[in-house]
Amino acid sequence: MFQADLILPIENQVRELDAKLLLACTAAQRGYSVIIGWKSDIEQGIYRFRSGSLYLAKSFAPVNLKMLRILKELGHYVIAWDEEGLVHYPPDIYFGRRFSGDVLPYVDRIIAWGEDNAQLLRQYQSPFPLPIHVLGNPRGDLLRSELRPFFESAVKDLIDQHGHYILVNTNFPSVNCFDPALNTCYEDINAPEGLGLGRGSRGMPEDFARGRYSHLKLLFEKFKELLPWLAETYPNHSIVLRPHPSENQDLWKQEADRYPNIIIKATGNVIPWILGSAVLIHNGCTTAVEAFAMDKPVISYEPYQNERYDNHLPTDLSKCCTTYEQIKISIDQYLKNPTPHPSEFQRLQLTRFLAATDGALASERITDLIDSMQEDSSLSQPTPSSRMKTLGQAMVRHARKKIKRIRGNLQYSKAFQQQRFPDLNQVDLNQKVRDFNHLLKFSKPVKLDPLKTNIIRITT
Repeated sequence: MFQADLILPIENQVRELDAKLLLACTAAQRGYSVIIGWKSDIEQGIYRFRSGSLYLAKSFAPVNLKMLRILKELGHYVIAWDEEGLVHYPPDIYFGRRFSGDVLPYVDRIIAWGEDNAQLLRQYQSPFPLPIHVLGNPRGDLLRSELRPFFESAVKDLIDQHGHYILVNTNFPSVNCFDPALNTCYEDINAPEGLGLGRGSRGMPEDFARGRYSHLKLLFEKFKELLPWLAETYPNHSIVLRPHPSENQDLWKQEADRYPNIIIKATGNVIPWILGSAVLIHNGCTTAVEAFAMDKPVISYEPYQNERYDNHLPTDLSKCCTTYEQIKISIDQYLKNPTPHPSEFQRLQLTRFLAATDGALASERITDLIDSMQEDSSLSQPTPSSRMKTLGQAMVRHARKKIKRIRGNLQYSKAFQQQRFPDLNQVDLNQKVRDFNHLLKFSKPVKLDPLKTNIIRITT
């Protein structure tokens, strides 16, 4: 059906790059020309891509409505998944925060992480107005045993550099965002409960936003206290803290200044950091699911618990501790015996939330779906006049965004964007592709052609 490119946009590089590079290589083996790169740059120049391309959207949240409409009216096809659909909000919050029915007319297919994600989406409407394909996600592929050697060299380098380390992953962009204006709330004595609503509260009911912010703020303060305790309790271990990609890292660095064995690192994919660690400590973080899937010990530190605001899947797959004493007992046990013993409930939870944990890779299943769309005559195309009108709108949008970027008044600051997506390294990308080729025994060599600093074309 489509005869142009497969377009894979990336927003958070450390989270998405390796997985989408794997998908790009898999699709290239089937003969597709794949464009991969920074979401902002791709969207700015979307009118330059050949009509009839297939765009893999990372979200169907209301904020993406305008771009998805432009894509469809330019004559592109859209497959969408929710990049944050593995660990998600309660259904009553999810619809409005991460999902909008207004987006659906501009989407051709939806991919779910697992059956839980599919069931969540079906709660919007029965029958659901679009096909939902439970195929997993390329990020899940990287957790599988056959692909873990992809990170072998990186894991060795981390252990050589940091020795034995305890990994702490934080998940506090709602209260410690790089840009404070993007926090869920801010202090305001004139507002209810002394909390005004920040831009991070978009799509949330006011009471939920304030309650969740207060809960996470308490946890955030406890994690700041946890770091020095870990450093003093385990002086022969490095304590490596990886903040969420959208967090203010400087604050954590200030906390670490007094302890030489505390290290703040947010570079690269988290998977090698997990594989090289003695144990992972978190609260409500997707990395707990990743660690569990790779048979690594996981501790959830829960000094405060709230059924309404806690993320349940990461907790279900972890050893839960509410006190330092419990943390120490658990860490000491894992240092003696690093092999966790998951329950049957935990195993079933993982497979319910994450498809393609065995058998064909999610990347292969997704490429199969793309293949099937080639023969689907039901996929619609805009009229030539509508396409030309939208082409003009996209060009005007690009010009306005360019002016805003020059003036420095875009929604996200340049510094924040660079933290989430540093410039691509061509040498590093070439090595990653060679490693995938070696592990998966591709029949055709994959070629990388830079189109600009942060956009690459991948072909065979």
